[in-house]
Parts: sequence; C-alpha cells; structure tokens
Amino acid sequence: MTYNLQDWVDNAIVNKPFPEEFASAILATDKIGILPLIDAAGKVRMDKFGKKVKLHQINNIQNGLCPEDCGYCGQSKTASQPTKQYIIKDEDAIIEDARQAKERGVYRYCMVASGRGPNDRQMDQLKRIVGRVHDEVGIRSCLSVGFINDEQARDLKSCGLDRLNHNLNTSEAHTS
Repeated sequence: MTYNLQDWVDNAIVNKPFPEEFASAILATDKIGILPLIDAAGKVRMDKFGKKVKLHQINNIQNGLCPEDCGYCGQSKTASQPTKQYIIKDEDAIIEDARQAKERGVYRYCMVASGRGPNDRQMDQLKRIVGRVHDEVGIRSCLSVGFINDEQARDLKSCGLDRLNHNLNTSEAHTS
C-alpha cells in the first residue's frame, strides 16, 4: 500500500472518499510520523475552512452518576475528587441554555450525560429535549450519553440530533 500523504491530501480536497482500509493502514504503519500526518490533516482543514472555527458549547446535563470505572474520567465511580451529582437537568433550563448559546453565535450545542447509557424513561426525555433544541431553538446539536442501540440512535436522529458522541478511546488500559 502506498503511503503518499500528498495524494491523500489531494483526494480529500476534491472530496474523493477516503477508504477505511487507508485509515487503518495509516494507524497501523510506522512509516508515517505523527507530525507529517498532522500537517496533512491541517492542509485539508485549511483548504476546506481556512482560519474559521465553529464554536461548540458543552452542557453537562447529568453529572457524577456513572457506575463505570474508567480511570481517566473525573466522573467514574472510582474518581477521588468531589463531584456534584445530579440527574438530568430541568428540560426548560437545558432549552434556555441552548437559546443563549445560539444567541452567542455557537454553532453546535452539545449535551453530555454521565453514565453507562440512558434507560427508557431517560431516552424519552432526551428525545423531547433534542426535538425542542432542534424545533424551538434551531441550533445543531450533539449528544454524549454512553451506550445506545441502533434504534435509539435512529430515534434521536429523527428528533433532530445531528451528532452522537461516544468515548471510543476506552480500553482495558484505562479501566481497572
């Protein structure tokens, strides 16, 4: 496989798809250093966006109630620092925060909830919140709520969610 970063940059600039096997090869090879890789990504970014940035705001909508033991996370059950615990914030307060974010020029409003994943009641609440952020506020949204299944992801998308995050960096090296 060829590791010519400039060819990959040129293809990305003209929106040619980046095959998954190339991404895997980049991560697996020691023939490409991290600095040339960062430089290549920077070239594509500058071509597509210049020096513009899009502001995202994170709202921690649920805090300190995680049963997981991820060693890197301040909200894990094994974290030693004091964390104020609260269940999902008041829905109207979340919507007001989204409104204020939009007024400040924020591009995407990101809601984060500690925990392994939402139960059915929480999913219903999250779908309402996402729908209101989309319909009433008119701002892009993302959500990080732990594990969800395909149906839950589709439901959230149908309510207006355009990004779903998950800490895929979790590995046995980060847990006890």
